Amino acid sequence: MKFKINQILKINVIFIIIGLLAACSSVDKNLDFAQSKTMINNDQEIIKIYDGVCNQFKADTKKIYGCGIGLSADLKLSKSKAVLDAKVAVADIVSSTIVKKESQISKETDKGTDIKYNSEESNEILEQSINQYKVVFNKTYTEGKDFRTFIVIEYKLEV
Repeated sequence: MKFKINQILKINVIFIIIGLLAACSSVDKNLDFAQSKTMINNDQEIIKIYDGVCNQFKADTKKIYGCGIGLSADLKLSKSKAVLDAKVAVADIVSSTIVKKESQISKETDKGTDIKYNSEESNEILEQSINQYKVVFNKTYTEGKDFRTFIVIEYKLEV
């Protein structure tokens, strides 16, 4: 009986390792795909590039990453939009607040009580200085007549 349990555990561990390797391999393949492309032809390629680029960089206790995408007919504007998008992603992690406003109004009418409920939620990014970041990925693709830029920035956290 003990022998069978050990065999089952070993088989489960092997399947877990194979699954992890397959998942990592998928991200690596998408990153290779992103690095080899120069032109984006359809939405599936955008998703594949996004997955390969933006999911490649994982935050830890010392640094976080922001992935930004910019699209414009002007190359320089495409890059500026991507940098701004990446900075917003970092600022959202470093300094954001969830604000929720609720109200409930009750009115007595001839037909009974009329109750109106309203709820508003928003994610507010407080003023945040994002400087001393490092660009760790920067690539621009042509997409029709436009330029699509993917930029990933690394921001070190003060520990």
